[in-house]
Amino acid sequence: MNAASLVLVPVPRAAGVPHQHLHFDDLVHAFLNMEQLVAAECARTYQQIAAFLDRY
Repeated sequence: MNAASLVLVPVPRAAGVPHQHLHFDDLVHAFLNMEQLVAAECARTYQQIAAFLDRY
């Protein structure tokens, strides 16, 4: 999500949709496909996804 798209972040909340936003300023959209290069960020993302799914 680029900086211009950040205006969309409040939309799910306003609609009552459970969501969580995790933003990395310095990564490209497809960073999960480059796990060898950004392993820590990928791990953090997968942990956040798992925690979110555990809540819902």
